[in-house]
Amino acid sequence: MSRLILWIVLTVVALSVFLPLFVPTNVKASGPIYIREDGSVDPDTAPIAWNGSIYTFVDNVYNGIVVEKDSVVIDGNGYILQGNGSGFGLNVGNNVTLKNINIVDFAIGIWLNSSSGNLIFGNNITSAGEYGLYLENSCNNSIYGNNLENNFKGIRIVYGGNNTIIKNAVRAEAVYNDYGIRMDYSGDNFVSENIVEYNDEGIWLANSSNNIVFRNDIRSNYYGIIVTNSSTNVISGNNITNDEGIRLRFSSRNSIYGNNMTANGNNGIWLFYSSNNTIQKNNIVANRLRGVWLSGTSSNNVLYENIVADNGDVGILVGGWNNTVFRNSITNNTIGIELSMYLGNRFYHNSVVNNTQQVHVISSGPGNFWDNGYPTGGNYWSDHVGGDLNQNGIGDSWYEINQDNIDYYPLMGLFYSFNTSVVYSVSIISNSTIETVEYFEWNSTIKIIVSNSSTTQRFGFCRVRIPHDLMSEPHTVKVDGAIPIFCNYTLHDDGENRWIYFVYEHPKRALIIVSEFPSILASLFLIVGTLLTTIFRRKRQKSRICM
Repeated sequence: MSRLILWIVLTVVALSVFLPLFVPTNVKASGPIYIREDGSVDPDTAPIAWNGSIYTFVDNVYNGIVVEKDSVVIDGNGYILQGNGSGFGLNVGNNVTLKNINIVDFAIGIWLNSSSGNLIFGNNITSAGEYGLYLENSCNNSIYGNNLENNFKGIRIVYGGNNTIIKNAVRAEAVYNDYGIRMDYSGDNFVSENIVEYNDEGIWLANSSNNIVFRNDIRSNYYGIIVTNSSTNVISGNNITNDEGIRLRFSSRNSIYGNNMTANGNNGIWLFYSSNNTIQKNNIVANRLRGVWLSGTSSNNVLYENIVADNGDVGILVGGWNNTVFRNSITNNTIGIELSMYLGNRFYHNSVVNNTQQVHVISSGPGNFWDNGYPTGGNYWSDHVGGDLNQNGIGDSWYEINQDNIDYYPLMGLFYSFNTSVVYSVSIISNSTIETVEYFEWNSTIKIIVSNSSTTQRFGFCRVRIPHDLMSEPHTVKVDGAIPIFCNYTLHDDGENRWIYFVYEHPKRALIIVSEFPSILASLFLIVGTLLTTIFRRKRQKSRICM
């Protein structure tokens, strides 16, 4: 029995001594791992294989890495780089590629300080105590296709320029991150096609200019995009559904173009003490409170060609000075337009349709304008009951909101505008539905396809503004090849544009406006073109013979 006990004791001792030699263990370095300037890995026991300028993880690494050598590739090979809640995962220099690394539990996942030309892609950065990615005084870096989850702060750029942040996912799962992507004192950065969700601030530009935020999905954040003390940024093509959509604070000369602001918990776009910004061609739909809110004396902003529909409180609320609101479709909101006490605002060529209350004016005296004079005209109001006996596309009676706010030239149809291939724009007022508009430069012709705007509509009209430099006079209008029921070719002329008006019978029609003089020129061009074609063909035949 004693021999058996002795054998068991000796076996246990032997296993405790020799077994660790055969079982792989993760390296836990006592300090950062260095990739030295000469290319060596320090300490050399770190599980990183070195082959020329390529460094590849061969096991999990449990400490930060400082990259002192430029122009190298570090491939995590799917392994983990894990810290203890302090320090950084990777601190790199210039022209370094970081890829396929799972970075966990550091204060800063990746830190670029005065670094440029780096490529960071395909990494997972999670549970960073402070920043997933931090760029300071760093330019010309590319951050592509990374997944940043549950970091306190996602990506921050301070004093950085010409960086690209593309196709990353920056999100939290349970508790909101502080912010997804933030720039401070940074310019000329490009942020595109990222998914940014479950942050307090989705994308935040602070004291930053000339950045482009393009085609990102920004959802389930408190603020989708917030711009503070910043100018000349472009925010375009983003899908934005959050508590607040886009908010500008003390910011100017920014462009908000072609975004979808839908179903935000409060406001689609909110400008606070912000001036000289442009809001154009956005879909601002079904937000719980306001579609667009200009507050805190926001002034000299331009809002045009937006679709503002189905917002729970107000479509467009203007509280500021000298703002211009034109060519917008403002439909099916609880209140279409709300105007507070400020003056100098101008509204024209808007389609204000089927709002529960078309306009609500709060303590505003005279000094705001609801049209742009004759012949430009005012707005189309779906509840306007006036006629148009003189057939010029403008109502014979005013549209009165109150005694101080009157549209003196209400439109009798919706306003349309399109740009031709030769810069000049053509505008149309019509009670028909404009389906397509085409301009043919070669024979100076405008083709308009219209259809009934209602099942009971029998007659339609078009009031068309044509620049002289686009089409020479005289003009001729044909409706499916025939003369219209009524046509006025001399409705108005301001020296640069000619307005014409014509009436036709529905249903669907093809309307042609042709310039008579250029059509003669077009025939001459056709003859000359035929002669040139014949000469060219003969030269080609001769050249083939000589070959």
